[in-house]
Amino acid sequence: MEHAAFRRAHPVMILYHLRSVLYLIIIPFLRGLIAVFQGGLSAWGQGIWLDFLRLFGMLGIAVLRWFLCRYRYDQNGISMRSGVFFYREISIDWNKVTTLSVIRSLIVRPVGAVLLRVET
Repeated sequence: MEHAAFRRAHPVMILYHLRSVLYLIIIPFLRGLIAVFQGGLSAWGQGIWLDFLRLFGMLGIAVLRWFLCRYRYDQNGISMRSGVFFYREISIDWNKVTTLSVIRSLIVRPVGAVLLRVET
């Protein structure tokens, strides 16, 4: 029997990937704060392009991780492919699954997304 086609996760997964680098947003913020106090708005304006470059880089990597993360399920089990620099595929047969949980948190419920947790 044919396998089902791979699907992409909900776009809210981009925010899930951003949470691992969220602390790095402090760097552009601190650089801007120091520039304002030491050199005024003109010093801040000279370095803001670098801040935007860092922020867009973080967002770009999160979007790329979302784009390259795919999943599928069929009568045999569930599979997930992911990876930016290193490709990884995980396959779990249905007979190995002990718990299948669907988590609908208040944050993602308005956009119709859920977190699926599979335990073996």
